[in-house]
Order: sequence, then structure tokens, then C-alpha cells
Amino acid sequence: IGVVSVAPVNLADVVLPSGATPTTASPDGNAPAPVTAVDPNDEAALTDVIGRYTSAAFRLRPDLAQSLQSIDQQRTNLNLAKVNAGLQAAGDLSYNNSLNPDRFNSSISNDRAFQLTLSYPLFDGGLGRAQVKQNQAAIRASEANLESLKQQVAVEVEQAYRTLAQSRAALPASQAAVAAAEKNYQAALE
Repeated sequence: IGVVSVAPVNLADVVLPSGATPTTASPDGNAPAPVTAVDPNDEAALTDVIGRYTSAAFRLRPDLAQSLQSIDQQRTNLNLAKVNAGLQAAGDLSYNNSLNPDRFNSSISNDRAFQLTLSYPLFDGGLGRAQVKQNQAAIRASEANLESLKQQVAVEVEQAYRTLAQSRAALPASQAAVAAAEKNYQAALE
């Protein structure tokens, strides 16, 4: 390259990954574990391993958990909107016991009352029913977003696993290239 140096180049000792090198995640969500390489031609084993990692991603991804919580919240809002749009009943039970101490005629009075109130939103302009439909649409949209997010996570997991498998397959060629480069370097030094 045009740089003249008399000092030898020292290459750092790098430990290359192997089939026993652990990944950063494990299918069961526990500590990382070594992943044995799966034959890329064995579709059943490949599908099983990718499926286990996808299930772990579904359990561990915070964006999926947030989406599920959002759907639960919207279902609660839907139930509240249904209650507000429908017939509502309220009851009140009261009991009053009083003593009237009169010098000549003392008396005890007991008053009991039960009141039931029914209400239905007749003149709300359809607001209650519209809120129910709006919440139903929001739930459907959130469920579609969740499904889309799950598909995206599944694709990311599969791509990452296939990239890992491809990198492991390229490892012997890289090791051979390193050995050849070291021989060429030694030859150039001599």
C-alpha cells in the first residue's frame, strides 16, 4: 500500500464461534444455551427449532405484550360502552329507626324505603351505539396490528436463525481463508 514498516504485524487472537457457541436467547427463555446446528435440508427439524425460537420471542417481546394489553384495554372500553348504551338499573334501600322521646307519649318510628331507577338513553342521538361500534372497530384494528406484528416477529426470528446457520456454514471457509492469509503473510515476510 506504500507504507514501509520493519515492525511485524501482530494479529489478535480471536476465538472463532463454533456450533457450541451460545446464542443470545434460548427457546425456553432461560439462560442462553448452545444451539446445535440443524441440517438446512431437514425442513421438519428446521421448522421445529424456528418455531421454538418464535414462541420464545412471542413471550419475551415487549411490543407484543403492549399490543395484547392494548387489546384488553379496548375490550374493557367496549364493555363500558355497552353498559352506557343499554338499560341501566340502580337500586337504593334505606332504613331509618328513630326514637321520639316525648314526655307523655314516646314513640319509635321505623321507616323503610326501596327505590329502583331504570334508565335508557333515548335522546342521545345514537352516541352510545356509535361508541360501541367505534370500540369494536378499534379492537378489530388492534387485533389485525397484533397479527401483523406476530408475523413480523416470526419473519425476524426466521431470518436471524437462517443468518446464524449461514454464518456457521461459512465458518470453515473463513478459517481456511485466515490460514491462507497467515501463510501468505509468512511468505511475504520471508
